[in-house]
Amino acid sequence: MVRTTAKLLTLVAGLTLSGQAFAQASDSETTNASVTLAQAIDVTENTALQFGNVAKGTTGSNTVTINATSGARTLGGGGNAALVTGTTATRAAYTVTGQADATFSITITDNTIDLTGPGSGSLALTLNSSAATGTLTAGTATFGIGGVLTIDNTDADDVAGAYTGTFEVTTAYN
Repeated sequence: MVRTTAKLLTLVAGLTLSGQAFAQASDSETTNASVTLAQAIDVTENTALQFGNVAKGTTGSNTVTINATSGARTLGGGGNAALVTGTTATRAAYTVTGQADATFSITITDNTIDLTGPGSGSLALTLNSSAATGTLTAGTATFGIGGVLTIDNTDADDVAGAYTGTFEVTTAYN
């Protein structure tokens, strides 16, 4: 019986070792690749940034602020400038379209610009956005740009007349 048991153990060991000889040396899997091309992002200006009419004072300096979210206009500073009715003050307003539910960033290329006018005068404008990012809910979103305009009432170069400047706003998918 010992001899039969030894033969049986030898047979089992042989089968076990020979099973390892049939082990798989490699394997492969087929994998799919895909992409969804998103709708291009587009930003459209609905209204321009307009500070309205401001009467320059004779002393100190003032700031005129247009709120980026609400479009409200306020006068600040220690000078004697005044807000004048007439031209409606507005924030710059934009509509963004693109891939539904995608997020995007909002960038003002240069946050500080000069508005130039008649003569050699210029007015400094610091821009700000109602948001730094947005979400294209149902493929659409809106935001605003406002700013703070500085008026030096004692600068003789800043004469009465229209002052203008341009700035660039960029939206990009995150």
